[in-house]
Amino acid sequence: MDSIQSTTLLSRFVTSLKNVRKEKTPFAKPTNFLPRPNPDTGQLELSTFQVSDLGEEHIWELATLHIEPRTGRRVPARCDLPVSEYELHDLRADDDDDPPRHVNVVDWPANEEDQLAIANDLAIAVHKRGGLVFRFDVAG
Repeated sequence: MDSIQSTTLLSRFVTSLKNVRKEKTPFAKPTNFLPRPNPDTGQLELSTFQVSDLGEEHIWELATLHIEPRTGRRVPARCDLPVSEYELHDLRADDDDDPPRHVNVVDWPANEEDQLAIANDLAIAVHKRGGLVFRFDVAG
């Protein structure tokens, strides 16, 4: 995998359609972008995958291999944003490559209100960029 750049595209997989507002133009809810503490380190992380050089089939294969076994259900959608959108909020992409192509977005503020404000901004960025992508073989 190439090193992470500001233009690198990251996919955040949406694990439930409950996390998408069903409007004329569907909108990813900010909850998709709230970080979780790493159980080993306590560091706040948002799990994403680097997909810049992948076609649709291979992007969804990442979800099939690495997300669905953990959640027990089909991933219906994803949010695509370049690293630069995270960098606007002083967040950093940490390409741990475990599993392959995995990237944690780190350096989140400790304050939950600040986290929610960032998550809201990221959801808006996805909407503006048309970065909410649905999987065609999943019923909504």
